This record gives sequence, structure tokens and C-alpha cells, in this order.
Amino acid sequence: MELVLTQSCPTSHSLPHLQVVIRGSSGEYIQHYWGFNNAKLVPRAQEWEMLTPVRNPNGSWSFKSRWNKWLSGGGSAFSTIVCTSVSPSPRSPRATQEQMKELMEDGGRRRFKAHNGWYLTEDTLLFFHHFLFTTIYSKEKQGWAIERMNDNEIVIRGHSGEYIQHSWGFFNAELAPRAQEWEMLTPVKNPNGSWSFKSRWNKWLSGRGTVSFEPHNGECEQWWLEPW
Repeated sequence: MELVLTQSCPTSHSLPHLQVVIRGSSGEYIQHYWGFNNAKLVPRAQEWEMLTPVRNPNGSWSFKSRWNKWLSGGGSAFSTIVCTSVSPSPRSPRATQEQMKELMEDGGRRRFKAHNGWYLTEDTLLFFHHFLFTTIYSKEKQGWAIERMNDNEIVIRGHSGEYIQHSWGFFNAELAPRAQEWEMLTPVKNPNGSWSFKSRWNKWLSGRGTVSFEPHNGECEQWWLEPW
């Protein structure tokens, strides 16, 4: 990837009067895809490709679009905040039997609120493909059912009847018609009262813009459960 200086644009908490675009080896530019939080590549650098670079205290860099979203490594997305990552302990504590009972109250019917107040949502797009994202809209599509599979694992079923899946070979969270190995999740009750969900491949269900599975249980991987 190559950073390209574009033009002057005063912003606070950033390098003064500086915006950049990021050009890949193909010659295309990273874009904050309009209407979504997705990051994609486009052949020309225009308004949606402009990014403000911010130097963080630890020496790393962050990049903010003109729509106040941050380029994120969670599922190729632009996120509303820069997420903090906290490494989990080598062995994450499984939910106790009392906590499992708590999850299963009211038939396990829950809404999942992410770190930014948006809710885990299932919807359909082209060709009736079901996909996952977080939003404050579409409340009728935010109802999920937690189903207990064994002493320590659960699955999460959407209103379409499909299950959240850790997509093999990727960090993506997808939907699958059957609950099998890739859909099994271990619930963890966090000290702040939120819940996290770990796949069998030690990745955590994350609400970083697009929904993904991430290697750390940090702020973006903690969900607040509400009845529906």
C-alpha cells in the first residue's frame, strides 16, 4: 500500500491541514463505501477516498474518513470508534451453570447491543443472501435466539432460522442453515456485565462495523444482551 497526499483540510486531533488516500498495488484506492461501513477499492481518488491520518500515542496510525468513521482491521470495515483490544487470559472462563441458565431465560430470546449502542442485525441483500451488520434501525430483524448445545456451548439463531457462523479460513461472521462445528460458541460473562462469544477457533464475535470474529476479547467484542 502507498500513502498519497491529496490536499489541505484543517481537522482537529490530527496532522494539521493534511488528508491522504491509500493506493494499493493494483493502483486502486481504499474507499469508505457509501451507505455502509464497508471498505472497498475503487479506480479513482475522490471524496469517499479522502482520509485524515492520526498518530496514536503508541506510535501506530489511524485513518478517519470524511464521515467520521475509522479504517478498521475488523472485517474490512470503517468503524465508528477506534476499538481497544485486550488480550484474553490463555484459558477463557466458561460460563457457569447459573450463567447458562441466565442466557436461556425466556427461551434465549435476546437482542445483542454492540459497544457503540448499535444492534446485531440480520438482513437480506442481493439474491436473498442473508448477512450480518450492526445498526440502530430494523428492530424487527434484531431478534436472536440463543440455543444451548451442550454444557459449555451455544449457537445463535436469527429470525430467518439460520445460525451465526465463524466462516472457515476468514474472520468473517456469516449465516449458515445448520448448527454444526463452525456455529458452536462458548459464552463468557465479562466483569462489566456484558457477554462475549468465542468460536472453537479461539476468535471472538465482534461488532467492529461489519460483524466478524477477532483474536482478542476487547471493547468491540463485548455485547449487552436485552430481551425481545
